[in-house]
Amino acid sequence: MKKRALLFLALFGLMLSAHNASAQNQGTDRFGYEWKTSAAPGGPTYDWIDISTTGTAISGLGDDNSVGPFSLGFTFTYYWLNFTEIYVGSNGYISFGSGFNIASNGVAGPPRFNGFKTLPDSTDSPKNNIIAPFLADLSFTRTGGTPVPTAKAYYQTIGTKFVLSFISVPYFNSAP
Repeated sequence: MKKRALLFLALFGLMLSAHNASAQNQGTDRFGYEWKTSAAPGGPTYDWIDISTTGTAISGLGDDNSVGPFSLGFTFTYYWLNFTEIYVGSNGYISFGSGFNIASNGVAGPPRFNGFKTLPDSTDSPKNNIIAPFLADLSFTRTGGTPVPTAKAYYQTIGTKFVLSFISVPYFNSAP
């Protein structure tokens, strides 16, 4: 596990795919929205932005929960809806409109990816209002609910970029 993991959410460049494209570098969903990774031709380039000393600390994250809302500082159009705030999920995702839990059941394989339901989920449309670039079974707390002292999360708006940073957050199965 890396000591530090930083999630950059250049919100204008990330879109969910309507099909399983985990092995692809780019794609288009059924609504015509395109997504590209930094490995795709013309894909986004990322700059490391360390907000651990300038960002706002996020409190209340534990195991399989979300907190918020947090102001984006700008209006973000996600598909046909406009949002000005987000919720942060402890498992490495943000959601729009409401906070909810996306948790792993620990079983990998169809229709699940690393224990998570495949998205989009036709049975639960609110859970489709997410961007999940680092969806993993993470935990800010130890078994029994004691906080992991090194696990931190920060957010900061820089212009029209919303930066979210998870620092030293262990995977659930490695949290002591």
